[in-house]
Amino acid sequence: MKLHLYCILPASLLVVLQFIPVIRHRLILFHRVDGYIIVVLSLLSGAGVILICRHAFGGDYVIQVWSGALVILTTIGYIMAWINNLVALYTCSNASSLATATSCGSG
Repeated sequence: MKLHLYCILPASLLVVLQFIPVIRHRLILFHRVDGYIIVVLSLLSGAGVILICRHAFGGDYVIQVWSGALVILTTIGYIMAWINNLVALYTCSNASSLATATSCGSG
């Protein structure tokens, strides 16, 4: 199953762009779209891992458990990041003081 490789290789190349300060601060829309693409590709890659873990490295039970655990933990991490992003957007949209608005990046 090549789904895992076809998804994780582009995601791993795109994730490098997430840490370049110029892109993160000046090209905010590109940074956000790049992040969404990375998340979708990584989740599809996790699905590919689940499909191939019975055959990877001999298909031992330990390999299957650890592969499943890594996919679950990665998915939980993406969910936590998404919730954190929603909370930050909600907090910034309800900013009433200048100090809060400045810390949200609007000033």
